[in-house]
Amino acid sequence: MELNRNWRFHPGDNDLWADPAFDDSKWQVLDPTQDVHYLKQLRAAEIGWFRLQLQVDSSLLNIPLAMTLSQLGASEIYLNGKLIHRLGVVSLDREKEVLFNPNNAPYSLQFTGSSHQVLAVRYSFTKGNPYWNFLGIWGGNPILVIKVMQADVAIQDLVYSKSVVTSRLVGKAMFLFVLALLHLFFYITYPVKRVNLYYSLFTFSLAFGYFLEHVFRFMPREGSSYFIIGLICSLFFAQFMIWGLLAVYSHARQKPGTIFLFLLFCDLLYIISWKWPYEAGYYFFPFFILMSPLDAIRVSLLAIRNKIDGARVVFWGWLGFFVFWALFCLFYYQVLPNFQYAMAITLDLAVFCGAVTFSLVLAMEYAKTKKWLQASLLEVEVERLEAEKMRELEKTKSDLFSNISHEFRTPLTLINGILRKLRKEEERSTDLQEEYGLIQRNADRLLQLVNQFLDLSKLEAGHLQVDKKAGEIITFLDHLAGSFESLFESKEIIYQYALPAEPIQALFDADKVEKVLTNLLFNAFKFTAPGGKVNLRISAIVEAADRSQLELIVQDTGIGISKEQIPHIFKRFYQADASAMRSYEGTGIGLALVKELVELQEGTISVSSTIGVGTTFKVLLPLQLVTPEEIANPREQEVEPKQLENEIKPTTAAASETFMQDEGNSLPGILVVEDNADLRYFILGSLIGQYRVQEAANGQTGYELALEKIPDLIISDIMMPGMDGLSLCEKLKTNERTSHIPVILLTARADMGSKLAGLETGADDYLTKPFQVEELQMRIRNLIEMRRKLRERYRRSLTLQPSEVVVTSLDEKFLQKVISILEANLSNSDFDVEMFSREIGMSRVQLHRKLKALTDQSASEFVRTFRLKRAASLLEQQAGNISEVADSVGFNSIAYFTKCFKEHFGQKPSEFIAALNENKSTKPD
Repeated sequence: MELNRNWRFHPGDNDLWADPAFDDSKWQVLDPTQDVHYLKQLRAAEIGWFRLQLQVDSSLLNIPLAMTLSQLGASEIYLNGKLIHRLGVVSLDREKEVLFNPNNAPYSLQFTGSSHQVLAVRYSFTKGNPYWNFLGIWGGNPILVIKVMQADVAIQDLVYSKSVVTSRLVGKAMFLFVLALLHLFFYITYPVKRVNLYYSLFTFSLAFGYFLEHVFRFMPREGSSYFIIGLICSLFFAQFMIWGLLAVYSHARQKPGTIFLFLLFCDLLYIISWKWPYEAGYYFFPFFILMSPLDAIRVSLLAIRNKIDGARVVFWGWLGFFVFWALFCLFYYQVLPNFQYAMAITLDLAVFCGAVTFSLVLAMEYAKTKKWLQASLLEVEVERLEAEKMRELEKTKSDLFSNISHEFRTPLTLINGILRKLRKEEERSTDLQEEYGLIQRNADRLLQLVNQFLDLSKLEAGHLQVDKKAGEIITFLDHLAGSFESLFESKEIIYQYALPAEPIQALFDADKVEKVLTNLLFNAFKFTAPGGKVNLRISAIVEAADRSQLELIVQDTGIGISKEQIPHIFKRFYQADASAMRSYEGTGIGLALVKELVELQEGTISVSSTIGVGTTFKVLLPLQLVTPEEIANPREQEVEPKQLENEIKPTTAAASETFMQDEGNSLPGILVVEDNADLRYFILGSLIGQYRVQEAANGQTGYELALEKIPDLIISDIMMPGMDGLSLCEKLKTNERTSHIPVILLTARADMGSKLAGLETGADDYLTKPFQVEELQMRIRNLIEMRRKLRERYRRSLTLQPSEVVVTSLDEKFLQKVISILEANLSNSDFDVEMFSREIGMSRVQLHRKLKALTDQSASEFVRTFRLKRAASLLEQQAGNISEVADSVGFNSIAYFTKCFKEHFGQKPSEFIAALNENKSTKPD
């Protein structure tokens, strides 16, 4: 039975009011199951007593009963004047008062004696500790509800209630959680549709709120747990409204405005409502839960007006959300009479009305979007295939440029190399020098064209980068502009240039600035007739303290360009068909390269021209200014323009016509591997007389020759048919017989990536075509000298500690293997070079050449030296007499051992021992 009638209440506190004999007839009749908002006397006094006179049926006397309570405050329960239960701590002091909610847990009760019983409750509920939170709202707010029943029935009732509530709450939470995961998946697969993210958070907050209600509904709570539960639940309840509104705004494609910000503030304000005075929270609650759905309805109507798909479904869903929330409030504030589960039903309908309808719209949109995406993906795939074909075409063009440049660089190497030799031989003949100069200028022009092709190739591949360094740009441009004076004088063109008087320190790419200005000046030179004029004006336009623009103006009095041709002159390979232009020829890549280099530096280029009057090119390049102090070492940072003509250096004497020499002479042997016969002939001719040279026309032949002859150095081109230079180098460096041979790689590819690829295979040096013979000869001498010093190091290592060679390379591993074989056969007098070569896995010739290259000793010398040094070590350690030591190191003839020992050490073994003994005797104790 529920004890909800005939209660009498008196505010205040008096211990006598627990006495069953106390007369409470003048107390006010009050229903304690009413909401605290209606208990004005209790709210005013914050403490008071409830008393109830009971007439108990005799069948209920002296049997175990149970009472279940639901309360908001703290209470002490007395039966017939005896304290039977204390729930929380009753006090007017808010610091001492502890609220307690037993959540319908059963407490023992037993009526004894007569049928007349008096139940008294001392109760406190201070305004400083109100119980107002998400859970309280969902379960209603009874102030004090007491039910009495048999103990076993009370326990069964509690278990049943838990099972019903658990299934209901967990079921709702799981359903909402599945919706949250579903739309989170929609968002992950299609992140552009952010409404799925908001809706996922909206349903997740609701699911977590239901779950929290399930967890805490049957958990007794007191003290700080009120604080924690109220805060957490209010947080989820508030944010569920925020995410729902954001989902509606996102679906309607509306930006949240002032109304949303106001509602957001109200929702955040609700989070702290657990600590509000009860009256404030009581009146704020309906405003909080109704204003957000109203705004959602407003935004949905805008979406309907804008003809957004699914807007009507969202509108009806949030309208139902608002209606059921309003019914919930009417039941909660007892405007409408309650029926069983009234508030729970309306609350669930409100939540699911918004959630399910929105989920339906989003699922429909997802299906529609997926179909659209499949069609779009088909289009994208078609575009991708077309783009891939374009990339393949661009790659083909880029590879073509690189291959053409390689074909150009090989003959250029021959032209420049032979030209320098001839000029050296005929340096006294003025006529020949002029002809040589003409050849030199044309060779340089070819090289310039090759470099332009390579730059265009790098631009198309996206590999050409701006490399800015700090420097003084005006001096650099002055040197560059001055280097053209002799060129213009040769054609009797008046050439003038003007630069700023003040120096400018800035970050700039010297190579690209030089290419831009050089191409423009060459262009002016080419199209200006003798007697014409070319002016170069360079100025700086200051924009800020650390920023400026460099202005380059090249003006000529040449033939000019027509208005129809001007839009096309910067296109690659464009050449005008007019006869006046064709007489000057050209590749059509110079100006195209200039434009792309300027734009690569984030600059601009423009042109103005009049036929028969002349042409003016104007370039603007942005400059990042620096202070002189920011340049760490001005001399190192100073950049100089490249010379227009290659410097002429002395060449070696004419090579002999015979390339193959007797291997018996002492000259170092060099193997040249080059598929181009002319270049191979030129290299061999430049080395004859200084080295023993051999040639191979491809990598495979070169490898076989290297294994057979074991040369002192190998020169190899990289681009060859079959086995290329990189593969050849890698095979040589990983073969024990040839790993010690230095390798110089020749290539037409001058970029850093190609150099690194060559050096990574183990190449000792890398030379770019076209190269100068002097440079090649110098690098050969350096490498051979380095190998000579390395042989001395190995020889010293062998001499000092023949059994302790540090393994740091393949060659040192080879030496360690050699020494281990010798140590294993040290006492074997029959161990000779034949056995040695078999043990090491090489022919006699290969072993001889390998050891000669590493230690400057033949195989037999190496074995004999090793045995003699081991004998000296044993004699020094007094490991036996001379005969025993000689036998232990493989000498079966004492006379031969004595002869060899004296040749190596300058002493006979007996003299060596005597000297050792004398040294020991002269040492102080």
